[in-house]
Amino acid sequence: MSEATPQTPPSIPITVFTGFLGAGKTSIILSLLPRLPEGYKVVLLKNEFGDVEVDSQLAKQSNLTAVSEILNGCMCCVLVGQMENALLEIREKFRPDRIIIECSGSAFPATLAFQIRELERKTMNDLKLDAIVTVIDAENFIGYEDASPTARMQASYSDIILINKWEHVTEQQLDVLIDHVNTLNDTTPKIRSSRRKGL
Repeated sequence: MSEATPQTPPSIPITVFTGFLGAGKTSIILSLLPRLPEGYKVVLLKNEFGDVEVDSQLAKQSNLTAVSEILNGCMCCVLVGQMENALLEIREKFRPDRIIIECSGSAFPATLAFQIRELERKTMNDLKLDAIVTVIDAENFIGYEDASPTARMQASYSDIILINKWEHVTEQQLDVLIDHVNTLNDTTPKIRSSRRKGL
């Protein structure tokens, strides 16, 4: 009788949420967590000081195994080594089903993707980039996009663009926003966020 070979555990997908400060990244993550299957372990790696009340809500989420923070700088530039170390530590300590990275408002998604792909290589695909999701604030994007090359880059380098706070603008304003975002990135799906009441 031949011995069964040990099965390689599945890769840990890493989903990166980018978007300008105040776009609603944390609220969207909060709204997604309860939709995950029972027992599905998620670790959130945050790269900015959050709202205390929202962070305490995050800590209470049953699907959230841990919240880890990297502060005092942006992980896509000055904190490059810290992000790698944090992801490796999360893998060793928790072995979650998924890692969600919530970036600071100034993060460059292409730089983060490059770093995670390097980590994929180093871990032989045990840690793997799943998607970069850019959250856009429908009320304010055109204003800060005009003033910030970072906002333009976040919209142009993304796998999914989630349009948040769309219910606060008219259909015409939303059409103008989507046309505007399409000039930056016409291939990425644009999805209106769907949030639970109370968030």
